[in-house]
Amino acid sequence: MDIVVGKNVLELGAGTALPSLFLSKLCGQGLEITASDREVAVTQANLFCNGITTVATKAISWEALDEVISRARVSTSSPP
Repeated sequence: MDIVVGKNVLELGAGTALPSLFLSKLCGQGLEITASDREVAVTQANLFCNGITTVATKAISWEALDEVISRARVSTSSPP
């Protein structure tokens, strides 16, 4: 998983945050993950129940997505 270590990951429409859970367990501390959804209560509860404290959550709407993307730092590196 060297391709994502040291990167920022934004999970859109996270719901139960399964990809965020997987990456957090697989990569540990070398990855900054934000799981987002319109309502993040379920996302936060699932992360808590699985002992994940390194994943941030953020409530965003699809209408605000353009603003979120414009402020995000996007990496365009390709895998080795």
